[in-house]
Amino acid sequence: AIGRIRYGPTTEEAPSLQLRRSLYWAKDIERGEPITREHLRTARPSLGAAPRNLPLFIGRECGLARTAGMPASLADLA
Repeated sequence: AIGRIRYGPTTEEAPSLQLRRSLYWAKDIERGEPITREHLRTARPSLGAAPRNLPLFIGRECGLARTAGMPASLADLA
């Protein structure tokens, strides 16, 4: 109960943040195409959106054409 509440990674965890998983495009997708679960996968390193954001992608239209292997970002959504 003594001390301050801290949210987020500590300074000791900072170097390992790159080792976390993130979302990547598993299949090529065109602009305006609806995103399905088959379009996305999780992989390392952590260059894309966090896996907890997967529900935000499913059913939405892709705002930009993307190729397989690229990190998926929330900016990719239309």
